[in-house]
Amino acid sequence: MDVPKLSHGRRGTSPMPRARYGIDEALADIKRLHQEIQSQEIRSQKIRPAWQSFALGFAIGAVFFAAAIAGVRLLG
Repeated sequence: MDVPKLSHGRRGTSPMPRARYGIDEALADIKRLHQEIQSQEIRSQKIRPAWQSFALGFAIGAVFFAAAIAGVRLLG
């Protein structure tokens, strides 16, 4: 009984199967994938990173703190 030898390279393996669909279908898939990537990029640009919200709140708090200090000095 002949047992096929195992091969670790491309030799001895079966040839690559032919493509299941044509160029038109492949181009349509690429276009669809490109549109999905663009829509994900647009969505990710709309989301503000957490540090920006923190920085904005810190700046507003600092302005109010400075105004409170100035008010105490002027009135007190």
